[in-house]
Amino acid sequence: MSDSTPSSTLTTTELLGYQVPIDPMDELQCESCQ
Repeated sequence: MSDSTPSSTLTTTELLGYQVPIDPMDELQCESCQ
């Protein structure tokens, strides 16, 4: 259980970190394209 807890947290943080910067970038690019 302990192993799953930290693993999930690390994965979530990494995934969020990547999605966070990509999300705003995509939105800005989309707006600019339009």
